[in-house]
Amino acid sequence: MIYNDCPSYDHCPNEIKQLIAQAKTGDTDAKFAVFEYFNDEETEEHDDTAQTSAVYWLQEAAKDNHPQAIGILGVCYADGYGLEQNDDKAFELYNKAYEMGNLDVRLDLANCCAKGLGVPEDAEKAVSFYKELAEEGNQNAWIHLANHYRSGIGVAQNCDEAMKWYSKAGEHGDIDVQKELADFYRFGRVVKKDYEKMLYWTTKAAEQGDGDSMYQLALAYRNGEITKQDHAQAHKWFTKAAEAGLRGVHKLLATFDPEDLEPNAKTPSGQKYTHLSLALHSHKMQAFEAASPTTEQQKKWLAYGAILMVANAESSRTLDLMETQDSAAKMLSSWWDINNVNEALRTADYLSVAKGHTPFADEIYKFVQKSEKTFTITDLELNFQDCNMANIFRRAIKSHTGIQLCDEALPRKELIDALAEIYANNNTEVEHPETWTTSEKTELTQIINTIKQEFINDLYENITQDINDSIEAYRTACVLLKDLGYTDEELASVPSTAAWDYGRVAFIVRYSVKAEYIEEGTAWNFLRTAADNAARHYKSWRQYAAGYIMGRALGYKNNSRDFHHSRLPYLLNDPKSPFNEIAF
Repeated sequence: MIYNDCPSYDHCPNEIKQLIAQAKTGDTDAKFAVFEYFNDEETEEHDDTAQTSAVYWLQEAAKDNHPQAIGILGVCYADGYGLEQNDDKAFELYNKAYEMGNLDVRLDLANCCAKGLGVPEDAEKAVSFYKELAEEGNQNAWIHLANHYRSGIGVAQNCDEAMKWYSKAGEHGDIDVQKELADFYRFGRVVKKDYEKMLYWTTKAAEQGDGDSMYQLALAYRNGEITKQDHAQAHKWFTKAAEAGLRGVHKLLATFDPEDLEPNAKTPSGQKYTHLSLALHSHKMQAFEAASPTTEQQKKWLAYGAILMVANAESSRTLDLMETQDSAAKMLSSWWDINNVNEALRTADYLSVAKGHTPFADEIYKFVQKSEKTFTITDLELNFQDCNMANIFRRAIKSHTGIQLCDEALPRKELIDALAEIYANNNTEVEHPETWTTSEKTELTQIINTIKQEFINDLYENITQDINDSIEAYRTACVLLKDLGYTDEELASVPSTAAWDYGRVAFIVRYSVKAEYIEEGTAWNFLRTAADNAARHYKSWRQYAAGYIMGRALGYKNNSRDFHHSRLPYLLNDPKSPFNEIAF
């Protein structure tokens, strides 16, 4: 055979030139060895020329029916590496290699079958390959098999089997799987909630250097909700998260009291805010505030956002921020999904007039205040006529089905049944029903009725769980506020959770001004509107602060043991705080 199209190799080491010469004699193994040389990223000549050479010799080896070369050539077609991307050709080569005894292509074949790449979709065949590979210890197959057991595609749904394979992948160091397992246990997806196991997998991922997991671990130790509160551990993991490049963490580090980091340190009761006060009233902070002066009226408008500002170790006396335009824009994008002027304006307006979280939160708030026991599905069915319950149902139905009910459409039993029937019919594939026998039609009716009942059960369980989570969050918030000196009478008098919306307006507009999404004048208008509405809802800073903590608790449910409450001693007791310097 004459290799006229063979690339030039004048620059190659002598041993490679000798190997190429041997390949040109028709030696199949030599051809594959030359491919491996040029495909190696550590090869000195690894560039576009090397890629051309690698694919050339790979094709030559494949022509000689080299099983491994055929399989890798399939990967080249699948990825478009040196060749035009072609799923059909890729699958054809994978299948040929497999028939020749190349077992390395089984994962590629499984993926093709699962996704319908180059072959009609065949989930059962994909699962068969994944099972075989998983038993042999293939970590990628563990994850794929777990996904199939979780979804029930190609195999009977089995959450225990799914967790078995996810856990194997997690124990072998897959950070993405470790984070997913942590979420499973945190939110009760796939398995029951288990905060101890959530902490286990979060720690695993954090110890391998994942910044997000470091941050979540720090929050867990700081808040003390899912594990024993440990400020030293919280500080340690916040520090690591900051070192890993997570934005905004340095501000949280500034909020730690030195005494909190020393287990044996003695701190006078009620004085835990001392270090925070020093940080917020430092010469650096005072100079920053002096560079962006505000009127007394503007300071009052800003004060309604003080809880969140102080939690972030930010000044509550100026519209300006110690942030760059880029960092402010990134913060809005990552925390609020705000990426332009319209989104910033819409969000600020939504919160400043309490159209955001408040309406639904207040319905829940009114409901859980009078709840003295765990809520059940029976309770749910008995409360259909309750106006608050109607709104809770509307929200759940929208979340569950995407259907937005109007205010007049009270979701009574008949409406739930109708929605269930729509859902069942939309999720039942029926072809040519006119040709069906009576028994087949009867079977279809039974299937639809089963789906309808599953829909209703699922909807009721979701609503019941949401209400119980809210009850738990409310009770937790009450305990936290009582620890700060609030009485039962004070808590019972809190009229609304709207403070959480009003308090977040300052965050949105300050970051939006810094990101150059809105003008300062517009920002002050939003702040004034939020302040005026807050003044109508509440009688004092103390009552406003309790409303904020209640709103945040109901918003975050299982994260309700939030550290924002720990900033209240400073705001309520420090003579220099905005709550004490500015009259409500």
